[in-house]
Amino acid sequence: MYKPGCDEHLVLNKLRNSKSYISKLDLIAVFENRIVGHIISTKAKVIDLQDFEHEVLCVGPVSVIPEFQKNGIGSELITESIKVATKSGFSGMILFGNPNIIIALGF
Repeated sequence: MYKPGCDEHLVLNKLRNSKSYISKLDLIAVFENRIVGHIISTKAKVIDLQDFEHEVLCVGPVSVIPEFQKNGIGSELITESIKVATKSGFSGMILFGNPNIIIALGF
């Protein structure tokens, strides 16, 4: 999972070139003309126990540069993503990240 080097840009490139990409859910946080955070959400489908298919959003990666972490920027990005997703008619979001922490948001 963690290794030397940076490959997150490759993940973002693949997401942005996929059929699941939603440009209005590719958001940045800016402070004094500097990008300090980013969040992206893409479409996915889940099937419930009754075999009904639901379109949801996969959230991530969410990133904030280290010197701006612990200031609520990540929370603001997630909050704004929820607002945009709700207005767009999505019924839920799944936040990906640390495999020991899984959060599903339904609204």
